[in-house]
Amino acid sequence: SVPGDPLVAAPPGGSPRLEPPPGALTWRVFELPDDAVVAEFLKAQGAAHGADASFHRTNTLDAVLILDGEITLELDQGAVKLGPGDCVVQRATNHAWRNKSGRPVRMAVMMLGLAE
Repeated sequence: SVPGDPLVAAPPGGSPRLEPPPGALTWRVFELPDDAVVAEFLKAQGAAHGADASFHRTNTLDAVLILDGEITLELDQGAVKLGPGDCVVQRATNHAWRNKSGRPVRMAVMMLGLAE
């Protein structure tokens, strides 16, 4: 079944969620900072030294379009470099985004929540 509002950004009175509920669609444009900036942020948040918090999996079908900059998408079975105009479609894959470019990467992302 589809939620009342399939274009979900945030629940009423709540904060935005990364992963939409099953059947809902979210999209956003965001900038991913360089890995060094992310590492400093995680350190400031008290993340364990050496912990790789960037590998993750969501229960979503994602379409990611690189708008500006260069980034590497790491998967369990390898990695691929992406640049402006490149698009990746993923279905609940374990992955990490690696930005070693020294500047932010701008990406447009559409996420469709999958049934559990």
